[in-house]
Amino acid sequence: MMDDLRRGLHTYLRQQQELGAPDYILSAPLKMLAVSESPRTMHSSAKPPAQSFSTGFAPTSPVLKQKRDRGLVPAAHLHGSHAATAASASGPDPVRDALVKLFTDNKTCTACGLSNLRKNFVFGSGNAHAPLMVIGEAPGADEDEQGLPFVGKAGELLTKMLAAIQLDRKKDVFIANVLKCRPPENRNPEATEIMACKHILMSQIDIIKPKVILLLGRIAAHTLLESTASIASLRLEPHSVRGTVAFVTYHPASLLRNEEYKRPAWEDMLKLKQALSSAGVYADQTI
Repeated sequence: MMDDLRRGLHTYLRQQQELGAPDYILSAPLKMLAVSESPRTMHSSAKPPAQSFSTGFAPTSPVLKQKRDRGLVPAAHLHGSHAATAASASGPDPVRDALVKLFTDNKTCTACGLSNLRKNFVFGSGNAHAPLMVIGEAPGADEDEQGLPFVGKAGELLTKMLAAIQLDRKKDVFIANVLKCRPPENRNPEATEIMACKHILMSQIDIIKPKVILLLGRIAAHTLLESTASIASLRLEPHSVRGTVAFVTYHPASLLRNEEYKRPAWEDMLKLKQALSSAGVYADQTI
């Protein structure tokens, strides 16, 4: 019983941290001591951008190279994530509070049979003020265990994909799935399960109001775009979700199985970067 309580508390605190709350330390009597984040400047921690998200896969783009030479960095590093962290620690943050309430209101959801099988309700993670929202299909075994999205091998690849266009998944992105509970044996979500969860995802989009949305894989694309077209065709042009420009690309799990999808996926990430740049997410850094 105590192990279950500690695991549940650990998962809850991790989810709160991913939503922008300060870090916590748990002592023996379970007292919580907030640990304030030490101030850091972007210039002291900046890293050179990755050229690709896969070993041996490094397509080049003269335009992108020119921007990298000019020191293109996400503007969110300068005024978005740290401002959000400070707000949550020192004053009201309506966006984060709305996400926390949405999580609290739905974490014990029993709208479909998956609630009887889950270890954790996987709400989402990232910056509540993120300019980019990434939406996948459903939690897998690792995600169900930890209560966080994209923490397995596909999650590692997603982190590389985002880093390749100079985005930090914790600071510049909010990640969620269509389903909040794991389907058994990672089977495809059923229509009734999607409908049971869809209102939560739509509320997340409405609260965060991202500048751009990235849809990973067939289930996310078909659910949000209300289409049955192939990923190969959907990825060729931008779409609109709740009035927000949205792009479609292959799910990272699919990229791990199919090497031939990695080049088109890289092209999709470059289109995503261009859209984010047009939305003012990137700023030129003077060297």
